[in-house]
Parts: sequence; C-alpha cells; structure tokens
Amino acid sequence: MPSNKVKHMIGQMLMFGVKGYTFTEEMRTMIASFDMGGFIYFKRNVQNAKQVFTLNKAIQAYAKTPLFIGIDQEGGLVTAIDDITPIPGAMATAAAKDYLADYKTVTKHAGNALKSLGISINFAPNGDINNNPDNPVINARSYGDTKEMVSLYTTAMIESFESASLISTIKHFPGHGDTNVDSHLGLPTIHLTLEKMDQFELVPFKNAIKNGVPAIMTAHILVPALDAMHPATLSKRILKGLCRDTLNFNGLLITDLLSMHAIKDHYSLKDTIMHAVNASNDILLYDAPTLEGYKQFVETFYACVDEGLIKESTIEAAYKRIMHAKETYHVGLMDASFEVIESSLMPNDIKCLSEKITKASMTLVKGGFSKIDFKKTLVIFPNISIYSLIDTYHNRQQTFKDYLSDLKIDTAQILLSEHLDEANIQMILKESKNYNHIVVFTYNSFMYPQQQRLMHLLDEVNVIWVSLRAPYDGIHIKKGTYLCAYEATKQSFKAIYETLNGDEANGTLPVKI
Repeated sequence: MPSNKVKHMIGQMLMFGVKGYTFTEEMRTMIASFDMGGFIYFKRNVQNAKQVFTLNKAIQAYAKTPLFIGIDQEGGLVTAIDDITPIPGAMATAAAKDYLADYKTVTKHAGNALKSLGISINFAPNGDINNNPDNPVINARSYGDTKEMVSLYTTAMIESFESASLISTIKHFPGHGDTNVDSHLGLPTIHLTLEKMDQFELVPFKNAIKNGVPAIMTAHILVPALDAMHPATLSKRILKGLCRDTLNFNGLLITDLLSMHAIKDHYSLKDTIMHAVNASNDILLYDAPTLEGYKQFVETFYACVDEGLIKESTIEAAYKRIMHAKETYHVGLMDASFEVIESSLMPNDIKCLSEKITKASMTLVKGGFSKIDFKKTLVIFPNISIYSLIDTYHNRQQTFKDYLSDLKIDTAQILLSEHLDEANIQMILKESKNYNHIVVFTYNSFMYPQQQRLMHLLDEVNVIWVSLRAPYDGIHIKKGTYLCAYEATKQSFKAIYETLNGDEANGTLPVKI
C-alpha cells in the first residue's frame, strides 16, 4: 500500500463526478477517504447559481486541501448554469463575425461569475476545428472550420478567463474536429499525418500554449500517425512527447472523462489509469454510478503504484503542477455570502450584449421572407433527446412553441421524432398544406436518413428551415428559405423569433457547406 504522502498526492490527481445538489455524506466520504483533488459538476448538480455557491462553500469548508470544482460552461448548448451571464455558443459567436470585443466582455463577466460561485476550472474553450461535416459531437461547439477562426476566439476566451482568475481548459488535444464518431459512444480514428496536424489541427493549441493557457483537456481519439496503439488520452507519445516536450506545455493535462465508451470499452480500469498517468496527465476525470465505483478506481490506482506500474516520481511531478495551479488561481477562496455576489452574476447590460451577439449570428443561407403571421404558421420541431452528450439526461428541452407561449403567441407545432416512419412523414405533408408558412427546425439531420427524406419531400417555397445546431443540414435543403441559428437555447429562440418577425439576419457561415 502506498504511503500516506503518496496517497495524498494520488487523491489530488482525481476529479470525480458527484450526485445531487447538496453536500452529501458520499461527498464527505470521498474527501475524507480519498483526499480528493476536486469534483466535476454536471447539469444534474445544478439548480441555480445560489445552490452552486452554497454547495461549493460547504465543500471547501470541509476540505483540508482546497478542491478544484470543474464544469462545462462552453456557452450555447453546453451551459450548465443558466442564471449567470450567458455565453453565446462557439459557432454562433464566429457567425456574428465582428463582435470579438463584445465576446471578450461577455466571457470575462461569465468567468468572474463562475469564479465567484466557487468554480475553479471551466472545461472550455473548444479548440477543435470542425472540418468534418459528419462530426456528431463537436459540430457547432467549434468556432468554425479554419485554424485562424478557432485560434482567434479560443485565445479571446482564455484571456477573459485568465483575467477572472479562472482556469481555462482548451480541448480536445490534439484535435477532435475531423472525426465522424462520438467518443462518448465509440473510439474515433483520425487518419492524418503529423505534418498535416501541425499545420492545421494543432494550431489553436499551439497558440493557446504560447498565450499561457493553464490547462489542456485530452481527446479520446486514435491518431495512428502519432501512436498506433493508444488514443491520445492514454498516449505517452502524444502527451509527454508532443504536447509537453515538443510544444513545451508545462501546465495541467486533464483527461476527458475516463468513463466514456471510447476508453472503457477498450481498456481495463488498471490499464486506463496506468497509461493515463504515465502519458503525463495530471488530473484524471471519472464518473461512476456508485461510491463503490470510485473506491475501485482509487484502489486500482494504489495497486498500480504497488506493482511498480506507476512511479512515485511521476505522481509527484503531477502533484506539483496541481498545487501550483491551486495556489496561482486561489482555489477555494469564496466570498462570505451569496448576497455579496448576487448582483454581479448577470448584469442586464452584459446579458443584452450577449443577446446582441446571438442576434447577429442569425445567418440567412438561402431564400428570404417577410414578417410571418405565427397564427397561420405550422412549426415542426425536433424532439431533441440530446442537447449535449456531455450531460444527456438532465437538459430539459424547451421547444420554440414553449418560447412563443411565454410571449402569449399561440401557434401550431408538431414534434418530430428522431426516427420518423413513413406514416409520420405522410401526416406532416398533409398537415402542412393547411398553413401559410411552415417553419421546420432541424437538429443534426445528417444523422437521420428519414429526416433527410422529409427535407426532400417538404420542398415547397413557403417552408422556412432553421437549423439548431449543424449548418450542414442545409446540404439536404433544395427549396425554401434556410436560416442557421447554431443552438437550441432560449437566447437563440429570441433571436429566431425576432428574425422571423422581420429583422435582418446578417450572420456569416463559419463553415463551408
């Protein structure tokens, strides 16, 4: 069994998921027994800003060593805390084009809000260049399909968070953009040469390192040209060799969740931990359904040390980087009460600035329309079961009809299932003939052949197509008007409504379709 000193260092390398909204006995056990380095919050852990503050306050008061608290607050569709300054989504921001200064202001305020709530690590920005139209997981979470665009906005977000003393985490190294498999569900492979990656995929990461990014999240992707045996997260060649030695990155390397299928379907727990640590990762992210699952993870880590599979010197090097980051970013320090910070979390002028960016992102790709009468309009809306695979089951779907209902506007709506059958298609075609306008919202329709079939059949000129994520949905649209909104958020619905109500759509596509 490792010494208490080594156990403490191991604990600091671990960030685990938790259950619930309050400081539970399970959390106490994890801190006391494992000497945890931090916790990861998902949507399942967030009710509102006050609850997050209260939970973090209790955690830090109990812990002997301040804990990292990490969250995914990329913006747009990946937003865990709703009642702080909203960050427009990455692709929407790039589509707005001339709003870089405003974006810096918004992300700085959002970073300050996260920090004041006790969040110490934001797993953002996304440095992936989305140059594969069939990418199911990155997609509109990317700023675009050029290295220049992605580098520009990732640098802006990193600088904003740095000014807020919030740890930013550019992801997913060495680049998850050119994949057509979701690593939450499988193991993607990228068939590119090192030369090609160095000139393209790696550019945003190299710029981030040059600008002092404090943390990098790894990708669960296989890159045979760099390492034919192991995915990047578990690859010493890619992380120690390329990221640290070649690119001179000295900050925190953080794994993506090691409980994702890309890893757990191919590696035992022992091999996962052994490779991840030896590859030069400092922080291991893991989510388990029970406390026993976390105990097994920790005990397996101890066993790797006992068996000589992981050297104490490797652990100590990671520990030093972790403690340096905790000290540099004042992890654990919080204001005395929520009331002290409440008014600063979402100032109205900053919220309006964020809405302005989202409004400017509305992109009219083809066609056009005048102000429509919603009472004589049929809305067809996708039954989105997955807003984000980061946290699938805890994102409540709001439809466009819900948004209109809040405005006291009544309109007809058909919910579109992901897997349409022929009877559904014929019903929709029949019903659509009873309205002056049909507004069809799409969401990654490239993944669903039957939705593509509907797009080919419902090709009347009075149809307005609105994509809520992938702009590539437009590939299947032959007639009518096509508007890109990039995200299914309340802020985006507001911009869509105003555009359909007659306002101009001046956004520019950040990707080629």
